[in-house]
Amino acid sequence: MRAFIFFTALTLSTVGAYTDSEHWCQRALKAESAKTPTEAFLLSAKIVNIRPLKEAHIEDGKFPSGTTTELYLIEYENGMKAVFKPEKYLWSSLGEIASYNISKWFGMDLVPTTVLREIGGKIGSVQLYIENDYMSDEVGWGGRRDIYNNLDHETKNLLAIFHYFSGNWDRHYENIIVDFEGRVWAIDNEIAMSELYWKPDDFPFVQKGRVIEEEKLAEKRSSFPFDSSVTLKPEGTNEENIEVNFRDLLSSHLGRYLSAERIEDRIQWSKNKNWSPIEYVIWNGTSWLKRTQKSMGPPNIVHLPRAIAKKIEALNYDKLREILPARFTDEQIEQILFRRHSLLELQ
Repeated sequence: MRAFIFFTALTLSTVGAYTDSEHWCQRALKAESAKTPTEAFLLSAKIVNIRPLKEAHIEDGKFPSGTTTELYLIEYENGMKAVFKPEKYLWSSLGEIASYNISKWFGMDLVPTTVLREIGGKIGSVQLYIENDYMSDEVGWGGRRDIYNNLDHETKNLLAIFHYFSGNWDRHYENIIVDFEGRVWAIDNEIAMSELYWKPDDFPFVQKGRVIEEEKLAEKRSSFPFDSSVTLKPEGTNEENIEVNFRDLLSSHLGRYLSAERIEDRIQWSKNKNWSPIEYVIWNGTSWLKRTQKSMGPPNIVHLPRAIAKKIEALNYDKLREILPARFTDEQIEQILFRRHSLLELQ
């Protein structure tokens, strides 16, 4: 009883109130149905405890997950654990659900079982927690890099295909887990709902910023102009001078699309990467920023296994509508179909 009181107080006091996402969150929750025993358990079994995942990992000597996203470790009455991610970005939970559905449909089994559930009055994704030492402080970032680099080629190729097709461009060593049996799991897949265009041998261009509707209408029938990107390089005589010059440069090129806050975010990102350049494309009435500097690098898919190729060949707009949550837009479906076509060209 004591644990349940703690659980109720924590969820109601720390998970923020819904915004305009409430109406579609509620609809998505009503549409959620279990298709496997594990899904059914995660959806309906009694929860006896919940605590912030960051605190739980620190207590267990693991990498403090949840530093940028609100995450909770929940425990069911039979001892099973899961990670709860409350919905607050209007798309994060459904990105997790979409990635799980894609992995399951392809038969990859790379994503832990994930469902949409209401906990403490809030809706979010609930994903089976994978016990591991991979995230321990003892292993560390360098150890995780070595573990990833030593994975067999087929596993890394499969992971690359999944990340590319699902649209998860955030490819780094802390977004996978290797369990005690050496099995690889893809986690933190919420950005699968990003709008992006991506070639399989490169980093993607991700849509960021406001959309200028009159420009969008003028370019609607054109294809994404990968070869028309612009690269902005920070320059100056000292740190302060570089920052001032780069802010002016970004504002002159991207100020029509990016808010002052987003421009500051890009400056900080560049500064943290030893003043790395920023590459962008203006297309379809908005800005698309190239997302580089990920520790796993671009997918670099070596080959497309025949079983996966057959699944990809069978995909069309209607099939994707069956697999993906209803919140996905026609534009996002179009971007996934572009990646489908790019994968089939690898055969």
